[in-house]
Amino acid sequence: MTIHPTHLAQRTRSSVNWNDARARVIKSYRDWYRAAPEIVNLYVLEVDTPQVRTKIRQEFERNRNVQQLPVVDMLISKSNMEFQETMNYWKQITQIMKYFRVEEDPRAHVPKDFMTGFLEDVTRSFFDTSVCRGSLNIMSVGCRIRLLSFFLRRDSVYFRIAERQIPM
Repeated sequence: MTIHPTHLAQRTRSSVNWNDARARVIKSYRDWYRAAPEIVNLYVLEVDTPQVRTKIRQEFERNRNVQQLPVVDMLISKSNMEFQETMNYWKQITQIMKYFRVEEDPRAHVPKDFMTGFLEDVTRSFFDTSVCRGSLNIMSVGCRIRLLSFFLRRDSVYFRIAERQIPM
């Protein structure tokens, strides 16, 4: 397959009015929709074409209520750049699969606020024993890890560190 980098390149321009912006958005959506089977084949994705098309639709629907013409123009330009990078195989599979994170991992979610996300990440890393077990195969004694407990009271965070023995 021969790649022509400038084949899909488009000039960044401003829309004259809302009708022009609407036509450009529809053209961009159709380009993505028609390219879905090729994207699945090109990147050898573990998802099928209807799932890719559904995700494309969701991404366009997410920005449906944008009311400022310059913002719409910027989103169209970003869409064109993403399309060019995707179709020219300039992305890695992980960059494509980040859009399907929720479909891959049903536990994946966006935390409500910073502190909730921070506490979830820290507790997950401290309570994950697979790392510890993998590194201690040399010593068949057991695994000593530190557990971090959090107590939230009003605006303060209290930490308690405890050690525990994990049998192998």
